[in-house]
Amino acid sequence: MECKEIQKQIEDFDFSRLSLKDNEEFLRHLETCKDCREELEIYYIVKYGLTDDKIIPNQVFGYDDKEVKDEMSHLFDRLDFEGVVNYRIKIEKEKIDKIKRLIKYSKYSLLATDAIMILTIIALTVIKYL
Repeated sequence: MECKEIQKQIEDFDFSRLSLKDNEEFLRHLETCKDCREELEIYYIVKYGLTDDKIIPNQVFGYDDKEVKDEMSHLFDRLDFEGVVNYRIKIEKEKIDKIKRLIKYSKYSLLATDAIMILTIIALTVIKYL
């Protein structure tokens, strides 16, 4: 993806509205593009750093994990927006890996279920004709 496309997706990334594929491409681009990382950091500074409201990370990012909430609160309290970007990228990568593992295991579960159903049909057919 080009930088313009990535920068248009920053708000969708912020609110976890990107598809799995788009999220992966977004993160892959941020790994290699310093300018887009800085744009994301500026977005966080403008959106959350210039407000008087206390930021509640799980409301901002939709994470329920206490460790994530605490770390995000700590980063926001210190106004460490580079840290926010780095941590957010880290937890998004972890989330993508977890989703991919779940998809993989779901496929294996479906294959196992299909195999059991086929074996059951074969066994019932054999029993019927014996």
